[in-house]
Amino acid sequence: MPIPRIATVSVAALAALTLAACQGGPSPDPTSSEPASGPSLRMLVDGTPAEVDVLQTQVDAWSETSGSDVRIVLASDLEQQLAESFANANPPDVFALPTTSLERYEGYLEPYGRFADAGDIVPSLLDVVSDGSELQCVPRSADATTLAISEQAWADAGLTDADVPTTWEQLETIAGALTTDDAAGLAIDPDAEHLGALLAQAGGALVDESGAVADSPENASALDLAVRMHDAGALAWPSDLGASSAAAAFATGEAAMAYVDLGDLLAAEAAAPAPSETPDPTSSDEPERIEPTETLDASDAPESEGVDESADPSASPDASASTDSAPDAAALLDGVRLVPLPAGPANAAAFASSSCWAIPADTRTGDEARDLIAFLTQAGQQVELADATGTVPVTTTAGATFAEQHPERAAVVAAVAGGADMATVLGPAEATDALDETLATLASAEPGEADVAALLADLQTRLEQQLE
Repeated sequence: MPIPRIATVSVAALAALTLAACQGGPSPDPTSSEPASGPSLRMLVDGTPAEVDVLQTQVDAWSETSGSDVRIVLASDLEQQLAESFANANPPDVFALPTTSLERYEGYLEPYGRFADAGDIVPSLLDVVSDGSELQCVPRSADATTLAISEQAWADAGLTDADVPTTWEQLETIAGALTTDDAAGLAIDPDAEHLGALLAQAGGALVDESGAVADSPENASALDLAVRMHDAGALAWPSDLGASSAAAAFATGEAAMAYVDLGDLLAAEAAAPAPSETPDPTSSDEPERIEPTETLDASDAPESEGVDESADPSASPDASASTDSAPDAAALLDGVRLVPLPAGPANAAAFASSSCWAIPADTRTGDEARDLIAFLTQAGQQVELADATGTVPVTTTAGATFAEQHPERAAVVAAVAGGADMATVLGPAEATDALDETLATLASAEPGEADVAALLADLQTRLEQQLE
């Protein structure tokens, strides 16, 4: 029986308007370099310039055999620029899309159809993008939460390999042993993706086939564990440590262990100053953002949360202009050990996340786009792209190769393979958004003052109202 869907703002009218514009509006201007043997494709992606350099090399190799050129546009705000491209009836031929946005773009995507190598895609990722026997898009890259351990803090506490926590009880004990006057034993972001994993590991959920189930004993046991550890001083929220995230707290030595995603951890490690360095408040490790040059009306596009409505998709830097190099991931993870999340009473699953390659509805370049996506999903291309990014491959074949080549990231590959989709386990986006608010309230409570039962009761009431 399907999980009840919490009512959301309908995009049916928006889809009808935009698709009508796509069918009856002006076609994109052809490029002067369009080869006679095949159309040129425009690809919109996010990521760092260094990541896009690798992608550019891959699409160039595809172009040599296909006869179709590919122009990659690096988005400074993917969701905003993608929404505006649809509003202007000129979506890219291929684009990266977070799988969390699939529901928002329902009706705007051309179903991929049968994918020859679908059987090699990690099942948990495949389930998210499948609609019956059809793929709505093809997984592009993946990440999952693991437990990061500081090897120095571990050694200083006299701990050994035998002490790596595999259960909640062991996690509580080890976090206490690692806690010092200078660092918390464990840091976790108080959000659905990270702290919410405890609910899933306890066998809890927010919404199931019966309706809202937020105030369950399973959810209470998960949050009771977090509160107990926080009250004891073994667990700290990032805000307790003056950090923006658990990954940042870990990277700066404020926490000996942390629940982290690989991408967040690598970014935090790259941004963390060396012990003798003083951070420069004027510097930034983020790719340069190009300021918008004109205002476009994105009101007729699929809704995008928190977008800057003055952003201009045409202002994105062309990927070919970048010369930035990617930090070496192995060097960034020096002194860091990544291990699977400790298991709760029900399971040890972490939440896996992914983005996918999508094609716009009623596209004229669908055959070429599908062929390009199939090429990019080959094991060799997957491994190359994962080498340059804070992600891991989406296929089991490429994942096995990547884990062998990068043992420091093997735990992430395993976490993706054994992970679960947050929306599938806990409930739809509106439910996890409500959980985020509840967990933020939990994290704001002073030690000894958090009331788990009251917080879950309030969350239950809100979800029941949304389900009406």
